[in-house]
Amino acid sequence: MIRLAISTCCLFAALCACSDQQAIPPAAPIDVTLEQLVKEFDQNQVAAEQRYANTPVRLTATVASIKGSSEEPLLNLSWTDTLLPIQAKLAEASKPMAADLLPGDQVELTCAKVTEVLGTPMLGQCAVEKNAPTSSPAETPNASSAVNKTQ
Repeated sequence: MIRLAISTCCLFAALCACSDQQAIPPAAPIDVTLEQLVKEFDQNQVAAEQRYANTPVRLTATVASIKGSSEEPLLNLSWTDTLLPIQAKLAEASKPMAADLLPGDQVELTCAKVTEVLGTPMLGQCAVEKNAPTSSPAETPNASSAVNKTQ
């Protein structure tokens, strides 16, 4: 009985000690461009992997296409100088936003992971911070107003 009481007290003390420890805050994201990521992976893949291994990145990109499924949406980002498209795999909280995106939309992404496939940077666990379409209906004149002005 005494052993049980001592064991319980030790377990309680250990749990209390763990709860007092502060969680390590996540690293602040590095602001980067797609061009910079591609260049770094092209010049020295090992160094780029080390630089981005445990540090999130934040970038703005244009959506080329939306692939995958609603459970695992992938954004192909507009970039032409790589063997594969640069893809951004969305974090759980941002997955529903994929249904609202269209090719040509500008997105600001904060991605927790950067890896590579065949020398092409791949982004993972990405949060969509901002969705700013490149044009809105108000900015695009409709066909009837263009016809009326020419008559």
